[in-house]
Amino acid sequence: MARGYKNLSEWMAERNMPTTTGPKREPWQDRADDITRERLTPERVWKDRPIVRSTRPEPEVRQLYWAYGSNLNAAQMEKRCPGAKYRRALYVDDCALVFRGVADVTVKEGSRCPGALWSITARDEAKLDRYEGVGSGAYRKSYFKLRGNKKVYRVLFYQMNDEGIQPPSETYLKTIEQGYVDCGLDPAYLDVALQQSWAGKDVTEYLAYRHRQRGAPNLAKDLIITPRSPSMTDDEIKPDTSEPAQGTILLPPPAAEAAS
Repeated sequence: MARGYKNLSEWMAERNMPTTTGPKREPWQDRADDITRERLTPERVWKDRPIVRSTRPEPEVRQLYWAYGSNLNAAQMEKRCPGAKYRRALYVDDCALVFRGVADVTVKEGSRCPGALWSITARDEAKLDRYEGVGSGAYRKSYFKLRGNKKVYRVLFYQMNDEGIQPPSETYLKTIEQGYVDCGLDPAYLDVALQQSWAGKDVTEYLAYRHRQRGAPNLAKDLIITPRSPSMTDDEIKPDTSEPAQGTILLPPPAAEAAS
C-alpha cells in the first residue's frame, strides 16, 4: 500500500474503486441482514424459542385388584370403574369367603377362595375406596403378593373391619352369582359360604345397623345357580412361597388386636 493512506479504503476511495467485493447489494438486502442479526441475538433466540413437548403419552400406572364379592360382576365393575380391565380368574389358597351381610375374606388354612384379578387405574382405586367405605371404616385396604413369570405383583383387596357373621341379601347374592358366571368361577365355594353364614350366624350391632340402613332386605338362603364340585384348577400366576407359612394371603391383624 502506498504511503500516506491510513487504510486500504482511503486508497480505493481516491481512485473511485468500490470498497466492497462481489455484486452490488440492494438496500433491502442490508435490512434483511439487520433483522436476521437481531433475531439471532442470544436474548431473542431464547425468548422466541418454541416449547417442544413430547407427543409420547406417559405410561399409565395401574394396580392389580383382586375381587371376591360383588365386584366380580362385569356390569357392576364397568359402571363403578370404567378404566378397569379384567385379567383372569384367581383362586387364593389358605383363604376363605365369609359373609358379614356382604362378602369378606379371612385366613383359613387349607381353604381356597375364588376371585378375579382386575387391572385398575388410580381413579378407579379412589372410586373403590369410596364404594367400599374405607373412609368410614367399613373396609380396610390390604395387599398380598403373587409371583408371575418374571416379577412379583402386589395385589390390592378389601377386607371388612367387623368380625360378625350374617347372610347376604337376596339382591346382593344375585349380583355375586352373576359375577361367578362372568368370571367362570366355581359356585360351590359360594354355596359353602352362604350355608356357613346361616349355621354360624352372629349378627353384631354394626351388621344389624347396616342391614337396617339398607331397608332390611330379605336374606338369601339358596343359590339360583347350581353348585358344582370344587374346582382344583390353578391359575398361571402362583403364590409367592417366600412369604410366611400363615397363608398366601397376608391379612393385617383385626382392629381389636392392632389396638392392643
